[in-house]
Amino acid sequence: MSDLQVHAPAFGHLLKEWRAFRRLSQLDLALAAESSARHVSFLETGRAQPSREMVLKLAEALEVPLRERNTLLSGAGYAPMYRGPPWGMPRSRRCGGRSTLCSRNRNRFPR
Repeated sequence: MSDLQVHAPAFGHLLKEWRAFRRLSQLDLALAAESSARHVSFLETGRAQPSREMVLKLAEALEVPLRERNTLLSGAGYAPMYRGPPWGMPRSRRCGGRSTLCSRNRNRFPR
């Protein structure tokens, strides 16, 4: 493999980061995802490979944003599921014109 290829972070590492960010124990996450703490531990260490359904259950339990769920899916070896706005599109069009409304409201009380 060349140095230019980008590798998705391992699913276990991402799962552990999100669990720590949400300040959940393995047991708390397992209960929320209807799994066992042992299985969550095995997923984090790479001893078990998650199904697509399990990745989505864990992401839902951790309240992971949709774009980051794609990262979790890629880390587990699955295709991304959620589509976002095209990156080349101007921000004002991606937001449906809301950015101009926000700009006007921000300058409501000029100095």
